[in-house]
Parts: sequence; structure tokens; C-alpha cells
Amino acid sequence: MRRSFLDLLACPHCQAALGAHAHRETAAPHGSANSTGRILEGLLICEHCSRWFPVTGELPELLPDHLRDAERDLAIFRQYSAELPEEVQRACARFIPGAEAADAGAHHKSAEIGIKGRIDDPEFFGPGYTAPFNAGNTGFTIYLLHLFGAVVPLLDARGGDVVIDSGSGYSWTTEWLNRSGITAIGVDICRTYLEIGIARMGDAHPHLVVADVEHLPVRAGCARAVLAYESFHHVPDRPRAMREYARVLSEGGRVVLAEPGGAHETADESVSVMEKYGILEKGMELTDVEGYASGAGLSAPTQIFLTYAKHTDLARPVVEVARQDSPLEGHIFLLRKSADGAAAGLASVPTDPLIAATEAPRLRSQLAGVTRQLHDTQLQLADARDSIFHMRRSAFWQLRERWLRLRRLLPGARSSDR
Repeated sequence: MRRSFLDLLACPHCQAALGAHAHRETAAPHGSANSTGRILEGLLICEHCSRWFPVTGELPELLPDHLRDAERDLAIFRQYSAELPEEVQRACARFIPGAEAADAGAHHKSAEIGIKGRIDDPEFFGPGYTAPFNAGNTGFTIYLLHLFGAVVPLLDARGGDVVIDSGSGYSWTTEWLNRSGITAIGVDICRTYLEIGIARMGDAHPHLVVADVEHLPVRAGCARAVLAYESFHHVPDRPRAMREYARVLSEGGRVVLAEPGGAHETADESVSVMEKYGILEKGMELTDVEGYASGAGLSAPTQIFLTYAKHTDLARPVVEVARQDSPLEGHIFLLRKSADGAAAGLASVPTDPLIAATEAPRLRSQLAGVTRQLHDTQLQLADARDSIFHMRRSAFWQLRERWLRLRRLLPGARSSDR
């Protein structure tokens, strides 16, 4: 990790600043260590709670206590602790990783952390070394490129802005943002994915950190935007993740989600992944995202649909165009952090938890049904307009119109138009 990364990182437990002890690092030109020096092996130490976190293979790991590999981390600490000042040693020795109670989604997270041990296919991680390009799956490659091009403008990021790539995986999205002049931070709970990303990118890789997006190890207010690109559907506690997004965003900052829809979790491939690997595969609709963001300090989400329109389509209703050419993606969501740090829109009304638990699913189902009915009605209306449009262009109709005009010019024209 670059030493400059310390200016953006924070303790995932208390959000205090971190100090660094480098056991092994690369040399840097005199006077520029913070920008070009790299810590390859060492420790990050919280200046407030004295929690310590390992840096190995140039990757910092800032996981919450209950998700850490306590035995491995303690071995690393013992290896490097003798190099620390005595008072720092005493403070750090009081912390034992793994003592914190697990959260409800810990089993899904542990499954992702340990995915490497569950894979028996030697080609499973192969696409990561060429991501996003995969010659064996051209259609999916084109989809990834197209979707990325669609969502990046929504970030509204400029050169030097900090963008957090939440659940970055192989981190090609982080890499491309970084190459565009954006200060990109790739966050993923699975070290294996990030290691493959580093192998692909080499020394030019952006800031990367092994962390849980529900406990972001990033300083408050430092980011212009958060991107969750095909990743938020793996997050168990989504309201908590949204609160973390709001915390790290500056005023007016944006959250952009590009995710699968609600039917994703029942697809055969998703069911297979959940059963075989234990990884959560749960898509979302607009009403779901509204629930996740409620009370997080973010605006109500805007759902964005993308489609193609030819010059001949510009005078037609958008529903007709989308029906014929199909949206590129309909599950893109945009949220903003409001200027006062509170969510825009109606104030939340206190609700009995039991009523909320029983009524919310029913109301969501009803809303989804009404939305489908409205969509079907719009399509029927589009069909009717198409029929009228084509009928009026038919030879018979044009001949009829000419005959009517002629009849009006003739004396003694009858009222019948037959």
C-alpha cells in the first residue's frame, strides 16, 4: 500500500486515524515517501483504540474483529511487535482479534473470505487475470463494458476526487477509474480477488483494501462518490452499508448501484452459487433500495433506465422505444447525500416493528403488482398507437382520406362516408 493511503484510511471500529509501522517497504525519493513509498509488510495501528491490522503482500486488511483470522493475525503481530516502541507494544498487546460478537450476515461474509478453499475448478479465477475481458464469454464482456460506461457519468467525479469502489472484486473498475485521474479505493472482503487484481495490474494498481463495506475503514466525508458495481447484491446488512456510504461521502456526494433485479436470487445459477459456496445472491428493486436507504442520510433513490433511440424515435414516447429496443439496464440506482446530512423527502414515521415486519412485504408485493399493471397498460397503449400509426400509413387508409376530401368538394355530398 502507498503511504498516501493513510490519509484516507480509518479504523473500522472507531473511525480514528491510523499510524503505520513498516517491516518491509520500497524505497522512495527523498522527501516524497508519503506519495510514492510503499509498505509491503507491516502493521497499521489505530491512534485511539490501539487496534492493529496487518499489511501483507502490500494489501492492508482492516476487517472487523469477528471476521479476522485471529491465529494468523496474532502470529504476524508477534513477528513485528518487537520492532515497535515499548509503550505501543503494551497498548497493542491488550487487543485480541476475534473477540467481538458476529453479525447476522457473518456466515455469508466468511464464505466469501474463504472462497479460495471451496473452489475445485482450476479455471475459476482465470477471468480475473484479464478482467474485464474474457475471450470465452464475449457477450458478458460486452455487457460489463457497456454497463460501466453507463454508470461512470452518474458518479459526477472529477480528477482527484475520491471514489470508493464497494465490493471491487478483481478491481478492474477501480483500475479504470484510477487511470482516469480519479483517486479510486477498491474495497473487497475477499483477499483472493484483490491479490489477482494486483497480479494483473502490477505496481500501477490503485488503493486496495481488504475490508467489509458494512464497516468501511475510510475517513468520514472524504469521498465524492461510492460505486457498487454488480456487488451490492452480496451485502447482507444493506441499511448498515448505506449508512457507511453516507458517512464517508462529502455533502452532495453520490451513491451509484448497478445491480441485478429481484428475480436474481431465484435464478438457477444464483441458487447453485448460494448452495455450493454460501455466498449471498439477492437482487433488488426500487422499493428495496428505498428501504435500505431510509434513515441513512441519503436522498430517495432514482431508478435509471437506459435504452437506444434512433433519430426517427425522437418524436415517440419513451415506452415505445424501450419496448422495441429493450433497455440496456433497468436496475441502476442513484442516491445523493443531502447538504444537511439528512435524507430528502418525507420524514420517517415511527412504526411498530411487528406491524412493519408483516405489512412491509405485503405492501411491497402490492406495489410491484401495480407497477407491473402500469407497465402492461403502457405497453398496450404503445401497441394501440403503433396500430393506429401503421393503419394511417396503409394504402387503403390514404385512399379513403383522399376520397373523403374529394366528397367534401363535390356538390350535394351525402353525410355517409362509406
